[in-house]
Amino acid sequence: MSIALSDIELNWNGKCAEVLFHPYVAKMAMPLDSESSGQGIGMRKYKGLAWAAGYGGRTDVKLKFDVETPHIGSVDYTVPIQQTSRYVERGDWEAYLLRGINATNGIATQMLGEIQDLQNYTVLQGWAPDNTNYVTLGMYQVARNSAAGSSFGTYNGALSTVGTLIGMLQSDKIYSDDGYNLFINPTQKQKLVASNSPNSGVREWGQVIDALNEQTDNYGGVKPGRIISTPCITAGTCMVAPVASEINRKYFELIEAQSVYNNIWYEDGNTLDGNIKCRQVSSIFPTFPGLGADNKTDAVAIGTTVT
Repeated sequence: MSIALSDIELNWNGKCAEVLFHPYVAKMAMPLDSESSGQGIGMRKYKGLAWAAGYGGRTDVKLKFDVETPHIGSVDYTVPIQQTSRYVERGDWEAYLLRGINATNGIATQMLGEIQDLQNYTVLQGWAPDNTNYVTLGMYQVARNSAAGSSFGTYNGALSTVGTLIGMLQSDKIYSDDGYNLFINPTQKQKLVASNSPNSGVREWGQVIDALNEQTDNYGGVKPGRIISTPCITAGTCMVAPVASEINRKYFELIEAQSVYNNIWYEDGNTLDGNIKCRQVSSIFPTFPGLGADNKTDAVAIGTTVT
């Protein structure tokens, strides 16, 4: 079948862009730093700024000038590359093409699901080459705030936990007029979905959403704060952080060094009957402007023992 691999790549890239247009966990977790994004997979290192709060200002009846040297340092981020590959025997490939170029899109979207899983884990947990020691730190790994939560299987347990974690964030002056997100494991989501008041029958899910959006009345009924279910969060734990809005870039930012692209080629350059190799690549990673010397930030709070 004479369909150029370059045409199939273009088709796959378009299909991936269509899928990626819809929000997914990594993009819901952090706002994008568009200025630093787009430098490609050659962006091996990124030097980010790490600032510390100043003296806090003053209130007075006269103008004063309190001089303080800004506490600005730098953080070197290792830039990870998310990638996945496929090996397709030539006969199978030709069978796809007999049904038309769009028949191959399933290969691309299947790989894209794997890429999104890798991206989500990188942003929420990080990247550990040996599965133990993190080279790239995600939100969960940098959380300075932590508190024991309550069982999501008991009514009011989730609401109480969220209230505690938001309170911890606000005590550290991590305010978000745009609301907060709650990240939970699917096990806890199932329990929260089924949680209703034994007296009134009110769903706890809605009450948690209201708590996450307590300061968003000016949005005309829209509630940006979400409950986000993902296996990237360990069962029995949860995480609360400000929503991924532009104003919250002061807390964390997502850099997309490389948007998703596809590469397809003939094995050994054999265009006649060689098998097909496919690779899909992206590169995104989280950054934290307020990261301390201990590699922690006040902008994320963890709930433990939320059975």
